[in-house]
Amino acid sequence: MAITQGSNGGQTSTAANEASAFEAERNRLITNIQIEMGQVLSNVNILNRNLETIITIGQEFEQLSQLWKHFHASAFQRAEEERFDRELLAQEEEEEERNQEYGEEEQQHSQEDREHDQEDS
Repeated sequence: MAITQGSNGGQTSTAANEASAFEAERNRLITNIQIEMGQVLSNVNILNRNLETIITIGQEFEQLSQLWKHFHASAFQRAEEERFDRELLAQEEEEEERNQEYGEEEQQHSQEDREHDQEDS
């Protein structure tokens, strides 16, 4: 900016100095912003690479995870089947015991009836 001298020459020079100081400060701030934005971009790129690494590792464990899920489901199903078999066996044993008790009672009643019939005869 050219400095012109007029009737108030000191004011024109001061305005030029202020404009020059403003432009210098603006340029300094723009430079700082560019540097900071470059650092932000660099950090975002690092974050992106880390996220991609995490995703890749997660995908590598997907097969292992599925294997363990299948194992757990199979083991749980087998345990449920064994529990069901034990309960069924226990029910059958209880029923057999009841039948035996009922049969013994029937035999006892039948024997008592025979004895009673023999006493009557």
